[in-house]
Amino acid sequence: MKYTQNKKTYIFILFIIVLSFTTYANDNIQIFMNDTPLYMDVEPVIINGRTMVPFRAIFESINAEIGWDEITRTAIGTKDNTRIELPIGQSYGVVNGITTNLDVPATIINGRTMVPLRFVTENMGFEVLWNGETRTIYLSDNGTPVVINDPSVLDKEFTFYDLGIGSSESDLKSKLGDPQRIDTSIYNFSWYVYNSDYLNYIQLGVKNGVVVAIYTNNANWVSKSGITLGTPKNTIISRYGTEIKSIIKGNVEVGYSNSDPNDEYGLYLIEDSYTRFFYDFINSKTVTSIFIVDKATELELQTFYGTPSEALRKSMERQIFDLANSTRVRFGLKVLEWNDLVAGTARKHSIDMAANNYFAHKNSDGEMASDRGENDGINYLRYAENIAAGQPNGIYAHEAWMNSLGHRENLLGDIDRLGVGVALGGLYDIYYTQNFYTPD
Repeated sequence: MKYTQNKKTYIFILFIIVLSFTTYANDNIQIFMNDTPLYMDVEPVIINGRTMVPFRAIFESINAEIGWDEITRTAIGTKDNTRIELPIGQSYGVVNGITTNLDVPATIINGRTMVPLRFVTENMGFEVLWNGETRTIYLSDNGTPVVINDPSVLDKEFTFYDLGIGSSESDLKSKLGDPQRIDTSIYNFSWYVYNSDYLNYIQLGVKNGVVVAIYTNNANWVSKSGITLGTPKNTIISRYGTEIKSIIKGNVEVGYSNSDPNDEYGLYLIEDSYTRFFYDFINSKTVTSIFIVDKATELELQTFYGTPSEALRKSMERQIFDLANSTRVRFGLKVLEWNDLVAGTARKHSIDMAANNYFAHKNSDGEMASDRGENDGINYLRYAENIAAGQPNGIYAHEAWMNSLGHRENLLGDIDRLGVGVALGGLYDIYYTQNFYTPD
């Protein structure tokens, strides 16, 4: 299947007076120190995305000695074996003699010296967590990770292991542990992949310490409305209404599904997050997985495929492998073994399709999948291949394969090994190849 990007270009004539590149915002930010509210005589402010706090108040709250160099106009804080120097108006700070660049320098606002909170506290040994949902900063220096069981998260329509969009990274790790892998995504977040138990497979997108995306094809979740895996598509439509066909991003309208009634997924805006319900049309049009991205993160993705990189390519290959196995386990089938040799064969075919602008099992030399496997020294009893092109990421490619009978049979077949190869570029922007085989 080829996914298309529908565009509507709008032309605006704008007259803009630029007053300043610096933005200030007082957003009633709350700060907790080891679960205790931290009060300051001057409210924290956000400058270009960084929280600034009064110099004296923050250093006194962490029991640091305070100093001031009038000649260099430098604020100084010392605690135990750590000395921090913050020259006013300079885009750097100094920690124990080592200079580090700052996004926002120490500055004076209304006669008060304001310094970057995260830079100061992290260099003094604190864990720092920002909860964007409640505009709260949590600081901890007692060795215990900051854990937030945010009622606003637990009250959401969709929760997974008591986690949801807006949960903190610390809360995520306290419930699920460290991820087995951290992957690059097409969005501006990292996928935390939990694949140690394929029956409970889940990916969570984390950005700036907050969960901003979730994908899972496991059955261990439910919505407040009772939606879960196996829910009929008609029930989804009855509950959430008409599907969204496109999203306006800046001056471009991006199409994410078409008028085909057998689209693999339905897109909805639910609780300020774009939610995709993927359907199994071969199995009575029921929900087979769910993919949620918070609205702000989705709107940041101005391209259809993200920024191409080697890390992104590798991440998609491993995720497609995981999705195959998590699906197989759900159907009571054995886990496939990753094979580097056949992955190389698959990757070469994806690269060939991208380089020569075609989409077919027969390559530019007239060779079929089994021919390419034999050429690479693969001895097999069974051999199969799935290909896809144009899907934004591996999730879409996998779900499309599962809704195509022949591809589905390959994914759920009696086979032992799997390799995945992805290539970025070409006419369709991205090409996916899965090669399955059982050794002779």
